[in-house]
Amino acid sequence: MTPKFKSKLPSKEDFKQYVLVQLSGVTNMFDIRKVEELTGLSSEKIIYIMEHYKELEDKYTLKLKQ
Repeated sequence: MTPKFKSKLPSKEDFKQYVLVQLSGVTNMFDIRKVEELTGLSSEKIIYIMEHYKELEDKYTLKLKQ
């Protein structure tokens, strides 16, 4: 499902901000308002990241080939 804000899909930097907060453990990632406050991302982008996490992780994470 493509979001209504297609022109503003989460960028690599947006995903990075989300993951940094996630890894810090400072909040429950389902507390959207707190995640908005900590990342500066809109609730729409946060929800999109949550729903498409694996896809974005694959897109933005360098995978080392062995």
